Amino acid sequence: MLKTLPMNLGHYLPGVFASRDSSRSYDDVSLRSAAYVIQGDGHCGIVDTGVGVHAFRALARHLASQRAVPEWIVLTHDHYDHIGNASALQDRYGVSVLVHGRDRPLVEQPLRIFDERWMEGAHGGTLQDAFREMNRSHDEYLAHQREVARDQYYPVTVDGLVQDGDVLELGDMQLQIIHTPGHSPGSVSVYLPAQGAVLAGDLPLWLGPARPHPLGSYAQWRRSTERLLSLDVRMLAWGHGTPTSGRERCRRLLRSTVQRVRHMEERLLTVLRRRERTICSLRDEFSDGGDPFRHRLLEDSLHAMLHSMSDEGAVSTMQRDGYVYWCAH
Repeated sequence: MLKTLPMNLGHYLPGVFASRDSSRSYDDVSLRSAAYVIQGDGHCGIVDTGVGVHAFRALARHLASQRAVPEWIVLTHDHYDHIGNASALQDRYGVSVLVHGRDRPLVEQPLRIFDERWMEGAHGGTLQDAFREMNRSHDEYLAHQREVARDQYYPVTVDGLVQDGDVLELGDMQLQIIHTPGHSPGSVSVYLPAQGAVLAGDLPLWLGPARPHPLGSYAQWRRSTERLLSLDVRMLAWGHGTPTSGRERCRRLLRSTVQRVRHMEERLLTVLRRRERTICSLRDEFSDGGDPFRHRLLEDSLHAMLHSMSDEGAVSTMQRDGYVYWCAH
C-alpha cells in the first residue's frame, strides 16, 4: 500500500522513500526527476538524486529526520535530472556513487556527448549524425551544445561500477541491479525482491527510448521492458510521475507501454510503405499535441526506433533536396 509522507516527500513502501516529483500523470514528463531513499536495519542508500537546490534540501531534511547517512548512491543513467545533486551529496556525506560502466563516461563528463571521435568509438555513431538524420540544422546542434553546457552540465565523480546481477545490501534488505538499456546504454533498474519493488529510472517512458540513436535503442528498450514483466513487481517507481502499486496494475502498465510503442512501430511501417517521410513529418503523424519538449522526445524516440528497424532490414534512408527521408523496404 503506497502512502504519503510529509516534508514534500512522496510515495513509499516500508523502507523506500521518494522525493515527490511535480508530475502527477503517467504521460506527463517533468524535468525534475524523483530521488529514492532506501533504509533497512539502520543502513541507507539512494537511487538517483534529482536536480536543483529544492530537491537537495528535501533529501537532506529527510535524511536528518531519520538520522540516516547514505552509504551509496546508485544512478540509474547519465541524464542530468537524475544525477544533478550527486556531487553535492558526495561532498556532504562522503557517499560513494555507483553507475553502470556503459554510462560512466557521460556521468563523469557530460560534454563528451559532443566529442565525435569518442562517440564513434564508444557507441558507433555521433549525436551530429542523429541531428542530420532528423534534419535538424547545424545551428540547432550548436544551440544544443550551449544548452547542455549552460543548464545540464553536472559532472560527477564515479566511485564504483555496478553490473547486471549485482546485489547491494542494506542491513537485512537486498537490492538487485538489473541492466535495462534502451533509454541509455548503461541504464539500470534497482529491484527489491522481498518488497516486489522496482525503481526503473526512465525505462517506463510511454514513448519508448526517448533518446536518439546511438544512445537510445528501441530494440534494447523493448527487451528491457519485457524483462521487468518477467519479475514479480508489486510496485513500479520511475523518474517522473506517480509510482504504481499492485501486481496486476504494474503488469498492466508495463504491457500497455510495450503495446503502445509496438503499435507505433506497426504504424510507422504502414505510413512509410505509402511514401518516404522525414522524422519531423512522422512526428506530426504521431503527435497528439503537447509542448515542444514532448515533440523533441517523440522525434528522438522515432529516430531510435527507425535505427532498430533499419538494423532489421525493414527501413532505410534516402536524401532528396538536402533532406533525409526514411522509407520502408
